[in-house]
Amino acid sequence: MLLVSLLVLLYFWWNDLCNAKAAAIPQTWNVLKQCMESRFVPPYYQRDLRLKLQSLKQGDKGVEKYYQELLIGLARCSIHEDDDATATRFFGGLNRDIQDILDYKDWNRFFPIVSSFS
Repeated sequence: MLLVSLLVLLYFWWNDLCNAKAAAIPQTWNVLKQCMESRFVPPYYQRDLRLKLQSLKQGDKGVEKYYQELLIGLARCSIHEDDDATATRFFGGLNRDIQDILDYKDWNRFFPIVSSFS
């Protein structure tokens, strides 16, 4: 039922968009995506995603699961960091006991860290 309602809403939105101006019809996927986001995604959505990412902690999750959630959060927020920035963000959310272990290790490469705690 929800899917049908969404499809009907999209159908009417698309017709309105096409009838408004011929020049306003999106010609590329990126333009269509921007039009749809501005119409259907609430303005607070990106803020909430960034807050969730900022407060992401390992907690009772395994290191690999925490790392995957971090990568998903970065992708959803469209954040593209270099490996050092991602490693710092990752390290900051780890449990304290794992941070203490890593303090005594030289962790120049980020990805071997994840695999060593999996």
